[in-house]
Amino acid sequence: MGEDLFSEDYQSIAIFPDGSWKNEYAFYNGATGKISYYSSFEYTVEELQRINNDVSLKIKGSTMAVTSNYFSYLKDRIDARVEELDQLKENACLLHENVVYYNETDDCDDKNEKEKEVISE
Repeated sequence: MGEDLFSEDYQSIAIFPDGSWKNEYAFYNGATGKISYYSSFEYTVEELQRINNDVSLKIKGSTMAVTSNYFSYLKDRIDARVEELDQLKENACLLHENVVYYNETDDCDDKNEKEKEVISE
């Protein structure tokens, strides 16, 4: 439910699980549907509907992330990708004929030994 604080369309809003929300202008009580303003500013009916729809979508998205175990799924996908990348790195460490291999930052060889290998024809 986070948003980029430096975004041009950032909206300062705190959302509560019951659909209530609070920003710099007002507090909306999701249980009663009543709104209390902090200044002379007031939202139009359309603006309140838009804000409440956005709040509802964010609550649903947050709930779905938890109930569908999304973060476990995400971890599994990341772990699988790390394994793929490790395999690619291992394959890249294999030398082919007629290849000059030298890379001081590579850890394919012992980290204490940085050497140049030339495979002759």
